Amino acid sequence: MPPFERSMDTVAPNPPQHADLGNSLDYLMPSKPCRTSGDGLKGMDAQQLQDEINLTMAAGGYQFKNPQVGERMKAELEKRGIPYNPKPDFDEQRDLSSKDRDYIESAKVQKALLNYSGPEACTSITDPAYRQHAKNGSELLPQSGERDLTAQDISQMGGGQDVSLDQVWKAKNEIFMRAGRPFQTKELADYATQQGYQPRLNYSDSDPTPSETTNAAMLNGLESYMRKNKMQQADAETIARIVNAGL
Repeated sequence: MPPFERSMDTVAPNPPQHADLGNSLDYLMPSKPCRTSGDGLKGMDAQQLQDEINLTMAAGGYQFKNPQVGERMKAELEKRGIPYNPKPDFDEQRDLSSKDRDYIESAKVQKALLNYSGPEACTSITDPAYRQHAKNGSELLPQSGERDLTAQDISQMGGGQDVSLDQVWKAKNEIFMRAGRPFQTKELADYATQQGYQPRLNYSDSDPTPSETTNAAMLNGLESYMRKNKMQQADAETIARIVNAGL
């Protein structure tokens, strides 16, 4: 899956079925979201922000899986005198400039921030090294921000029982909640807020440490395996097999 269609927070345990990038809104925009002011994106609603993302991608040759989205982006580019030449082997790093990639990331952050109502919903801290901790409940894997996880760490989330898909999904995103990531998925944004986490306006996906990134990837691999095999729960032996095999 191309990077633009893959996000660590996009899939819930029982996700709604959405089409390609550029869908209509799947949530109502809060009236007073906390927002940044950069990149000329302030004031746009979620659909406008998604269009900005899609147009930038289309200009670089991204081939949309949804033909309707592709045709709409082609028409928009033609209005601006830009040809649309989709590339089956589209590569983000090769086909987009660093400026375009930064613009897309900014638009994604702005879109995610629409899930958080009021300026007080965001933290005023801007240090990328700052880490928050749950205020309204215990963390599933507190050690995931301190060191590399083991299969045993993950198994212990179950408290002697099997570990659920929901726990794996939340534990993965808990890593990003601590770093202040604003979530595009409303369900995750609400869960993070309930736990006492606040999004950071200058969050970047480069902020997590190497250990945090490794742990998120491990949990994402386990989550993906469970989804692919329609597993709602996994015992310690299964978790060890999946994690140690790097599946």
